[in-house]
Amino acid sequence: MISDPATEFPVCRVDADDFSQTRWSLVHMLGDRNPDHADEALVELALRYWYPVYAYLRANGHAPSSAQDVAHAFFRDLPARYVADPVSARSRFRAWLLCSLRMFLAGDWHELANGEPFAAAPDVKALERRYRRVAQLAGNVGEHAFLSGFAEEVLLRGLRRLRAEACAAGHAEMFEALRPFLAVDPPSGRCKELAERLPGHPLGILAALRCLRTRFRELARMELADTVESRADLLVEQQWAMETLRGVPGA
Repeated sequence: MISDPATEFPVCRVDADDFSQTRWSLVHMLGDRNPDHADEALVELALRYWYPVYAYLRANGHAPSSAQDVAHAFFRDLPARYVADPVSARSRFRAWLLCSLRMFLAGDWHELANGEPFAAAPDVKALERRYRRVAQLAGNVGEHAFLSGFAEEVLLRGLRRLRAEACAAGHAEMFEALRPFLAVDPPSGRCKELAERLPGHPLGILAALRCLRTRFRELARMELADTVESRADLLVEQQWAMETLRGVPGA
């Protein structure tokens, strides 16, 4: 039997009054007088949001290698852009990042695109696989590609955290078996099949799935909370993410 999932995946709620440690904290650190702190913040931002930037560039006509080069240049230029205009960082994070990208592309960025590669850049082949999965969607223009990529990244980061928690609790096999059903109900008889394989009672499988779904929603919410500064903004972002991801394959 699978042990009580409620004891393996404890509820961890977001404090509605504590939005002090958000992505804005990292953005503000781009202007830190300590270069090590600024570099650490830039690496973290790039690792989290490289794909939405890449998707925007691809949807606007850049070839894969060109999109990767421009993304390199954009993230290298981001600290100087923030230092030059720190007051602009007052909107929702996704809006600020997209606005920064548009302003960068409107300027003389071509010389920067030939600079030294950004060490934290993800592999272009992996980026392209993600992009091609949604490239045929109707209306996949630059802004849509960026926003859907941003929302998808929220879910992926929540999913990675959920997988890590399941592995730490000794339920890696259960997680992989139930992961396809985090957003859709399992077909009739599937829970019985899983119970025979894991093993466990079908009702235990359903309980574990409910717990995983609850925890997944919490972790995705925590990822969104990391990009806003108030509960009101969080509620707006939750609604936006759900609407944006409708129709995205695999989301």
